[in-house]
Amino acid sequence: MWLKKFASSQDGLDPTQTSTVYAPEATLRFSTYPAILGASKIEEMVKARFASLSLLSHTHRYFDLAGSRIWAVFDVRYCVRGDPSEEEFLVPCACVFTLLEDSIHRGKIIELEVFMDQTVVEDRINEVAREKLAV
Repeated sequence: MWLKKFASSQDGLDPTQTSTVYAPEATLRFSTYPAILGASKIEEMVKARFASLSLLSHTHRYFDLAGSRIWAVFDVRYCVRGDPSEEEFLVPCACVFTLLEDSIHRGKIIELEVFMDQTVVEDRINEVAREKLAV
């Protein structure tokens, strides 16, 4: 199933896997952040993000498919790299994937919109960074 392929491209924390699911001209809109244009820029963002994580795990709860669009809801588990407590955070996430139908990149993401509140994860990343500086 395509959603499992997407999840595995993220859950391994290997930014080079970005190209397996995103078309070169893809756009990523992640919550309230500015849109990221192009698979290479998406990979740069993913690389920076993955550097802060020791765990990323997507479990899809349900999805719907209409034409070239997939609406999906995931439970996403995170653990912050270097967190001595190894606390895991579960964050619900809704996504709308638009896939290419006609091109050499058929089946890859041309547009992804992600709706989630990662405040708890961001806060923990910042806390761990502050704790490292205080030592």
